[in-house]
Order: sequence, then C-alpha cells, then structure tokens
Amino acid sequence: MEVQKINTILDECSKIEYLEDKKLKSLVLEAEKTSVQISKLNIQDTNCPQCLYGEQYGNNIFDYPQGLEMYLMEKNGRIQMVFDQTKKAFVLKNWASGQDLNAQILLKMIDYDQRQTYFDEEEDSYIKEMQIEINVNNSSVKNQYQKVAGNNIQKYNKNLRGFLFDKIIFENLPSKDSYLELQAISQEIQKGSSLLYKYLFYVQMRDCELGEALIQGKCIKCQEATFSIQMDSTECKKCTLKEIQECVDGFKIKIYPGYWRKSFDSDIIIECKNLISNCLGGFKTGDQSCAEGHIGALCESCDIYGNVWGQSWANSSPFKCGLCSEINYNSIKVFAISIYTLIALLFSVKSAMPSIINQYISLASCREIGDLMYVKQNTAYECYTQNHIKWIFSLVIPVLSIIGVIIPLYFFYNLYRGKSKLDSPQMKYKLGFLYIEYKKNAYFWEILKIVEKTFVLITINFYDSNLLQGLYIQKFDKNSLGHLGFLKNKHFQ
Repeated sequence: MEVQKINTILDECSKIEYLEDKKLKSLVLEAEKTSVQISKLNIQDTNCPQCLYGEQYGNNIFDYPQGLEMYLMEKNGRIQMVFDQTKKAFVLKNWASGQDLNAQILLKMIDYDQRQTYFDEEEDSYIKEMQIEINVNNSSVKNQYQKVAGNNIQKYNKNLRGFLFDKIIFENLPSKDSYLELQAISQEIQKGSSLLYKYLFYVQMRDCELGEALIQGKCIKCQEATFSIQMDSTECKKCTLKEIQECVDGFKIKIYPGYWRKSFDSDIIIECKNLISNCLGGFKTGDQSCAEGHIGALCESCDIYGNVWGQSWANSSPFKCGLCSEINYNSIKVFAISIYTLIALLFSVKSAMPSIINQYISLASCREIGDLMYVKQNTAYECYTQNHIKWIFSLVIPVLSIIGVIIPLYFFYNLYRGKSKLDSPQMKYKLGFLYIEYKKNAYFWEILKIVEKTFVLITINFYDSNLLQGLYIQKFDKNSLGHLGFLKNKHFQ
C-alpha cells in the first residue's frame, strides 16, 4: 500500500508552515483549538499526571497532544494528498463520490515536537473517551449532494495507536470540492471544555469513470451483467441486447461476429448486412474489429494507404478487399479502365456519363450508419468534416459542373446549330450517337434524358437511406404463374 503522510500542528504564533523532506511531506496547519484549559482539574487531583503527556505552562493549564498525523493508505496510488497554497489547507484529490473503497485514513496524535504520542487505554481515561468525527463544514456552500457517510466517527484503536477511518464515504458532484472538518472530542473526567481541536480540509471529487454511473451525486459501480461506457452516463444499462455476447468489468462489451460498433464509448451496434464476414466482433471496435484489409463503417472500405493494416488493400469484389501486392497486373488494369472510361465518355455518353455522375455524387452524399453520417462512396470517412467539404468544393462540384452541365449544354448547342444538317455525314460522324435513333424533331431527346438521369441519380444518392426504390408483393397463384401483375393508379391515391 502507498502511504502518504501529512502532519498537522499549531505553532506558537499560529502560523502556517510547509515542511518537506526527501521521503515524506509534512504540512503544518492552523487548528482552531489545540490545547484545553481544565478549570477544575489540579495536579493533585489526578493519580497519574504523567499519563497526560503534557507540560505544565500554568497553574491549571496543560499542553495536550498538539496535532494529528494523517496517513492515507490505498492500493492503486491514484488518490493524492497535497497542500493547496490558495486554500491554505490540504486536499485529497481524485476521490470517488459515494464509494467506501477509495482509501483508508489513519490519524495519530503528535506532540509539539511532531513526535507520536502514545497512550495506555486501560489507565488513561482521556484517550479512552476520545473520538474523532469528520463532517461537512458548516461555513461551506450548501449543496444537497455534499455529504459525509459511512464510519465517520471513530474511537482510539490501541492496536494501531490511532483512529482508523476504513470505510469513510465522501459524497459530492464530480469535479467539485467538499469542504470538511475533522473534529476531536473528549469528555473529560471532570466536566469542563469538551472540544479538543478542529481541522479543516478539502476532498476533491473525480469524474465518474467507465463502469460507473452518476446517480444522485454518487459514482455507482455497475453490477454484473450491466455496463456504462460513457463518462457522463447516468445509468448502468443491461447486457440484454441480442448483439452483445457478454459484459466484463462494467465497461467492456463483447459483441457477436457479424456486428460492428464505432468506438469503446458507443453502445450503438449495427449488423454488417452487406458482408457479415467483414466484421469480427469481440471486444475490439472500429477498424480494429474488421477483417484484415478492411476499414471504415461496417468494415466496407479498404485500407488503401495501409494506415491500419500496414499494406495497401483495394476492392477485389463488392465489399471485399484484396492485397494490392497480390493482384497481378493491377497497374495495367487501372490504366486500361481509365482509357476505357475516357473513350466511353467521348463515344458513349448516354451509358457512361450517368455512371460517372453517380460516382461523383456518391462522394458528396452521405449514408447514415448508427448515429453518424459517412461518405457513401467510402465509409472510412465521416460526412461533412473539414476535409470532406474541401473535396466537395475542389473536386466534386467542378467535375459535376463539367460533366453534368457544361458538356450537355455543349452538345445541345451544337445540335441546335446543326439541326438543319442532321443528315449530313459530317454531323452524323460528330454527334450522330445522340440523335440517330430519334425522329428529326426530337434530336435533343438524348440530352434531356441525360439531364433527367442526373437529377434521378442526385435524388437517389441523397435520399436512398429513406427511399423505397421498389416494392411489389403478389399473392401466389399457380394460374397466374409466369405473368407479372401491375399496380393500378388507385393504389397510389
């Protein structure tokens, strides 16, 4: 156990001093009362004046133990005991509100020279009747959550030669300070002053951690089969979701294979419907929970730059990634596809242009996965981040403007200028693929179809997560087998 020690004592001038050596820190603080005037007790009246461990300063005045020596004992060393120069008091930091397992506090009496004072409990009624109590200071700001509970009153322990607070509970809101007082009381043999001394100190509460929930100002630990994975959680949720395999330590969630969640502090679990084998489940989250080479939401994207898996991966099939170094002639294929796309753009506008437009619109549109929006074209990136917006304005909008607006207008302008020469060989060679299959008075129809497809693609890409693209349900009838029924207009009225 780690032991921190603070000595609290009043000097003759009631000044605050700060003493420090290499091994232990000592704090010299001012107490409200550190000696007791016994008005009815004379030396002759006691059979054991030496048991008082005091020195006579006047006829009936004795100097009792002058202070307290505090030991803080804990297992993990997280709680710190320091002196705050601003508050002029010592502070216990990182205390968990409402928990009795934070640390043990041991108080021992010391004399004016900071030496521990020992008592014979059998003979010394003074220490036998003494008790130390810890409470909220009356002058502190009132707070319904600021409390002291548990074993906050202790008597002298002859085995430890001090006062042990082993299950003291301090309560307050996270990140708040509790202003407390430590008061020692002894009912003297002869009636007189009962207050021996009082010390003031602070307890600084830590935030509730993972596996804890803030309930009525207390950091309550989550019980078995419950979890809390957010720092500001106000409840421990039950591990009853079908996607969860088990919960450990109140904050570790293990999910089944085929499911994905973004991060450790998210309890939104989503099924990987497009390719279940991509999502490994378990305790890991995000990219680390994906099959090798896969990244992003639902593990549907490939680690192109090798940031996660160390090597570059690319799409080998829909939602499936392959190692680039194992794909033969990959560069040649990419080059061939690029040439083919360029040729298709020039000579097969009606088939290639909508596809190209669709790809670029997908870069600007988003897909809702869980509680976040991801780029539809690549779910490894979140939507509308600074980087995404930069790509939209620098790449997507310029390309769509050229392909979706400027090129169609260019074709329409040339068709309109040459509408009287549609039968000429030169016109057919240049623009015949746009009008050859239509009547002369409908030469512009292909341009309208391109514009129409563009708007349809925009609509589908931006709203496909909530759009019912097609649905047809028909009762089975062997007499109508091989025939397709049709929905009448009345169904949409």
